[in-house]
Amino acid sequence: MNGIPNLNYDIINNGLWEVTQNIEISIPQYTFLHKFLFGLEPIATSDDFIARQLLERDIPALPTETMKYGDPDLEKYDEQFSLKDIFPQYYFKEDSVNLSNVANRVSPNEPISAPWSYETRAVYILGQKARYKRAQFEATVEKLCSDMVLTGKYTTKANGDQTSDTPSKLLNLSVASTWSTNPIKALETAATSIFEQGGTMPRVLILNPSDATPLITNSKIMTILDNRRMEMGGIKPTEINAEDGSSYIGRISLPSIGPVDIYTYAGQYKSDGTKHNFIPQGKAYFGIPNIGRIGYCGLIANIGGKPGKIAGEYRATAYDTSRGDLVTAKLQTQFSPAAIVTRPSSYGIITGIPAA
Repeated sequence: MNGIPNLNYDIINNGLWEVTQNIEISIPQYTFLHKFLFGLEPIATSDDFIARQLLERDIPALPTETMKYGDPDLEKYDEQFSLKDIFPQYYFKEDSVNLSNVANRVSPNEPISAPWSYETRAVYILGQKARYKRAQFEATVEKLCSDMVLTGKYTTKANGDQTSDTPSKLLNLSVASTWSTNPIKALETAATSIFEQGGTMPRVLILNPSDATPLITNSKIMTILDNRRMEMGGIKPTEINAEDGSSYIGRISLPSIGPVDIYTYAGQYKSDGTKHNFIPQGKAYFGIPNIGRIGYCGLIANIGGKPGKIAGEYRATAYDTSRGDLVTAKLQTQFSPAAIVTRPSSYGIITGIPAA
């Protein structure tokens, strides 16, 4: 009796012919700030920077009265605007896959009884690397949004700090002395500062999760929510949104502000082996949604065998190199994002919230 061709008897003899259960633990990368605050239509350019023009208009000053039958007052009104270049961060990474990386199974999805070819394993590894780089890219954009909102700037390796036009006063609305005893007054004071700078009343409050419970259980907040004679809002916390990491806590209506929707954000980033919150304990965003957009600057590209630049959000290029019998697969990834605040005076950062 002839044996079955290509049957690997060792798989059966060694007891490896069995059903396997694949288990994966994956902590999601959240993008609430990008989607909620920088969700305006993104822009892309093949240039190395994005030009930004700022025009500020305050409320008009009262005119001086003119003497009738006299000469007209000579007045001149000029709109003043500033021009500034915004430079992005830039990332250009390269990964390799060689024979030693594909000699053994590379995925729990690869059947024990039907090993993949080296080529299939190499393609799988390249795909996983590209997927991981894309996740790093998303985390980078979220960190840009966090830095720009909380501090009014982000840092680039080639061009230093890139600042927004948010007034420094609005980036440090301290509530250290009033938050615990009278958070309503603290919010009203912060809202007044924001309105005076930009003419906009805040409509959303985004907190670190650990700061939410002390706020909504504060006696002042509970008193207005328990008032049966007025509709002052409602608190009904939801589960964490699996897509963006936010949780909607509820709405409160404050006499001098109006309705304010309260969110918490559980998003984190990892740097130097340590996890950090995008919205740290003690700080909160107080403003409106969609205060900015993400810009994407030029990426290096091989255009018809010649060096060039293209516009795009993200670029991944796979190719191979060979030295005789040695063949190495390569993956290059590029991205060059910038966080741009288009409503710089329409929000403030509350600081000094005491720990629970």
